[in-house]
Amino acid sequence: MKYIYIVISFFFLLGCVGRNTNGVQSNDLIVIPISSKAYLPFDLSVLSNEAFYVKLATEDSCLVGKIDKMCYVNDHIIIGSDNNTLLFFNKDGAFDHKICRQGDGPNEYIRISDFSVDGKKNIVSILDTRKKQLLQYDWYGNFVGATSLNYWVIGFQPLNDSINILYSGNQISTDNKYKLVLYDSYSHIISDRFYPISPMKSNYLHMHSANNFSRYGNEVLFCELYNDTIYSVSSSGCVPLYYVDFGDKKVPSSFYENKFDNIMEFQNKFSKHDFFYGINSLVNLSTGFMASCFIKRKKHFVYYDKTLQYGVVFKQLTDTMNLGDIVIDAVEHKVDFYSDGGYILMHADNELYMQKKDLALRERWGDVEIEDNPIVRVCKLENNYNSVMK
Repeated sequence: MKYIYIVISFFFLLGCVGRNTNGVQSNDLIVIPISSKAYLPFDLSVLSNEAFYVKLATEDSCLVGKIDKMCYVNDHIIIGSDNNTLLFFNKDGAFDHKICRQGDGPNEYIRISDFSVDGKKNIVSILDTRKKQLLQYDWYGNFVGATSLNYWVIGFQPLNDSINILYSGNQISTDNKYKLVLYDSYSHIISDRFYPISPMKSNYLHMHSANNFSRYGNEVLFCELYNDTIYSVSSSGCVPLYYVDFGDKKVPSSFYENKFDNIMEFQNKFSKHDFFYGINSLVNLSTGFMASCFIKRKKHFVYYDKTLQYGVVFKQLTDTMNLGDIVIDAVEHKVDFYSDGGYILMHADNELYMQKKDLALRERWGDVEIEDNPIVRVCKLENNYNSVMK
């Protein structure tokens, strides 16, 4: 009954979901209206009954910087941060090993722009935008091979053993004028291109989001920061699937047609308006999706359940199954979510755990310092699991 109450309450808070709003046209497009009202805290326990927290070891050899991406593969938490190193921690939080091959040599990368891990083959793929290469290493960082790319790529998502979706943002290259390209790393053949880059946006709108792809099962979702639409991407094309409708607070399309010299000028003028926008920190779920957006310049999260056809917006979290009645302010504690396959990972700043005086939490983790490596919540998603109905 508790979860049913949550569903009903959130449904009325957000409003109904339509299929055609403010000129967005698609027979299959799901429109999710968003307002700026205050909402109840969202209970993370409704996503799955399998979740646990891991306090990562803090050692000089494995200090975590600003986290760019995180995934959970073969019982390991793998973190890519701004130090251009991939850190591997086991499920108990102990440091296992790292991949650090930074350099300008033939088997090295200059900068990790994106990465993925194949848990079956134990192959780690690293995208280096500056070298225009996709490099492969084994689980422990031994060089396996590299694929040279002929144009600017800032993100990628494997579709299968050989096909990758390459994302170029708004960077037009001599050999590419599309955001998304299907590339076969075995045959080195481009099989298709989707989503033409706007010549106007190519002059200034160059951003690297926290993540642009999220996969669950065979479905890959794609998003961009200054775009309110979430797409389904496959070898057949790029199809609009969800539209997050901010109503009269959305960024008008005419704003992007202004002449900006660079991204700084764009952001300076953008900040003078009270636009609501997104989408970032995308998490694909069997039942729908979760993503972050910005409302009144504060990060909020959107959760949409496609089975029940309802959505919620929240900036406070609870985890009743693991943390009792503790309420987490997502803005104050810099909450972020990451996903890859069947897991969602969440981290917040350590002040969250330092401030809590709950005896059970202190017994679990002991004293937490601000400089310590983060505590990570790992949530295993179950096929067709819908705990909000249980």
